[in-house]
Amino acid sequence: SSVYEILEQLVIKLQLNDEPDSFVQTFLDLTLEYSNTISSDLGSFIQYLDDDKLDKIYIESAEDEKAVKIMTAHKSKGLQFPIVINLVEPPKSQTKDIIMVQESASPYDELNTIPVNNLKENSHATFGSQIIKHNALEAINELNVKYVAFTRAEEKLFILDCSSSTNSETIKITQDFFSKIYDQQSIFDANTMTYKMGINHAATATSKKTKATSQPLKYFYSHDYSSKISIKLHAAEFYQHRKKTDMEAKEKGKLIHEILSKIEHSTDIDRAIDEAIIEGKLLPEYKQEIKENIASVIEHPEVAKFFSMKGEIKKEQAVLLPGNKLLRPDRVIIENDRATIIDFKTGAQKTNHQLQVDEYGRVLSEMGYDCKKYLIYTHPIAVVALN
Repeated sequence: SSVYEILEQLVIKLQLNDEPDSFVQTFLDLTLEYSNTISSDLGSFIQYLDDDKLDKIYIESAEDEKAVKIMTAHKSKGLQFPIVINLVEPPKSQTKDIIMVQESASPYDELNTIPVNNLKENSHATFGSQIIKHNALEAINELNVKYVAFTRAEEKLFILDCSSSTNSETIKITQDFFSKIYDQQSIFDANTMTYKMGINHAATATSKKTKATSQPLKYFYSHDYSSKISIKLHAAEFYQHRKKTDMEAKEKGKLIHEILSKIEHSTDIDRAIDEAIIEGKLLPEYKQEIKENIASVIEHPEVAKFFSMKGEIKKEQAVLLPGNKLLRPDRVIIENDRATIIDFKTGAQKTNHQLQVDEYGRVLSEMGYDCKKYLIYTHPIAVVALN
């Protein structure tokens, strides 16, 4: 079973599907996508989740939902929103304690990279210039992220400064940058500890594109597929542990008829029989018996010519008639404007056999072919010309 089938059955067994749950459904959707595109193996899926993928799973909401979308500045790049609330908070590790540097001076040139403490007191040491450069790049990167975050709003932007520490150079630079703007505009309210710019009016922005609508889940749709799928085996004894007995005459005749209709030339006998075995229509222990029966028909002097004729061979090619009626001759050999119609029969000769082939001939004659018609009986072997 695939990882999706396993987890779906687990949801059913644990009765997590008694009521619709968007979180369970989202997780199963993720599982199905992984199973279809990457691997259906349970172990690899668990490893996939262990690689911090769980933190990146979220539930999509329709555009018409009155809800707050929470995302990182990186993910918001290129997007616009009527109202944006931005939290200014230093990351867990704004400045790394240890950074990797390279030095060309001896004796450090013997090493590819060197770990050093990223401390202020080290800024004048051997690696000082590299420490200063590293921290400057970090500060520029922080300003770039803030630029993206602060330019997503269409009408209103709220900035909440949640940083409680100014130890980080990048945070200090960001705070100093905005403090200068606030001071120049003289918009600081000491009572509320807030800066205000512009007029705080109701947002009026509307989406310019058609929004998707959403409907709450009423049911958790999950069904046990195994109760709806069954395998039909053509050979009645395919999986039965029985002693080998002779095939019934009717079953044997039907099988020989089907295999004959798939053979173009005498060299195709083995291929056609192997296909019947693969499809479950013939047990392997009967292969030699059926092969001898078919070979005796094809190699018969009166029959062999029909398997060595030139021309285009149509095997069980359907002919659609008015009224949606279908005719399906076993074998038609077309050469220029001539058509040789052959139909195989495995039982006793009957009048309706001739009527059937006569109808094939009538239809092909109406299509412009000069027809010759034959009935070939396989047991005993007999060729009946109907011209």
